[in-house]
Amino acid sequence: MRRRAGPSRRRFLQWGVALAAGAITLPRPPLRLAAAALPTPVARHYFSDPDALAAAAGRFDAVLLPAYAAASLIQSARALAQWPRAPGRAHDPAGAFTAPLLVAAVAVRYRGAPPEASTLDDVFQPGALWPAFGRLAFGVALLRRGWLPDETHPGRLAQAARDLSAARPRFVADPARALAAGQGETALALVDLAAPPPDARFPAGARLALEFDWVIPRASPRAAEAEAFLAAQPAEGAPWPSRAYTLSPLPPRARARQAALWAELLRADPAKSASSAARGPAAGLN
Repeated sequence: MRRRAGPSRRRFLQWGVALAAGAITLPRPPLRLAAAALPTPVARHYFSDPDALAAAAGRFDAVLLPAYAAASLIQSARALAQWPRAPGRAHDPAGAFTAPLLVAAVAVRYRGAPPEASTLDDVFQPGALWPAFGRLAFGVALLRRGWLPDETHPGRLAQAARDLSAARPRFVADPARALAAGQGETALALVDLAAPPPDARFPAGARLALEFDWVIPRASPRAAEAEAFLAAQPAEGAPWPSRAYTLSPLPPRARARQAALWAELLRADPAKSASSAARGPAAGLN
């Protein structure tokens, strides 16, 4: 993605928070932005899955989604407005529906000095901090077993759920913030590859990355204003990491099975349910 002249990424994200809170007006009234499982908070509104977003899309001018969720909406051919922006990506070849904001990768972060090498075993232990993001949790657990993160086999999904249950991590809204607050020693986190934090380590065997895209719902109350605002933002970003997996839309049956297993994991531990509920239904994003 080519860098454009304009505000910095940090300033853009600050604008996103302010716009969501109604603190500034560009234009008036402020654009209503929504996000799903973004590693840096941009808005207060979250959605559990593309269907939930489609049902509420008329409430928002623009929405930030991981690429696999945007792909589900593109496939539905009913939810998103067209606004050509960045062609050449597999889930949106013509660049007709999405504008990439950043590429984030799974990393392990440490409260103390990070080791030279990192493994997923560092976060598959009691008390490790994980994002309350079901699709990501299953993807990491599947990769740890040597399986694809988009595995659909019921037995392998069940094994991933057992591994997560046995590890007993803490699912929280913001692992990096919880780590900084002293709530754990290690955290599984999504980090922006354009500016990875110094304590982040990328474990071997778990190269999982997600692109996060802006989309404009077809039912956006102010699609033209949203398009103008997003078009003016810098198209910054890191290149896609080599040999990295990503997440793709799941078939309906596998998606439902994974969502049910994730709900069981949260129900099994009230602390997990409480921490994910604090963020909203994005905890079950599939």
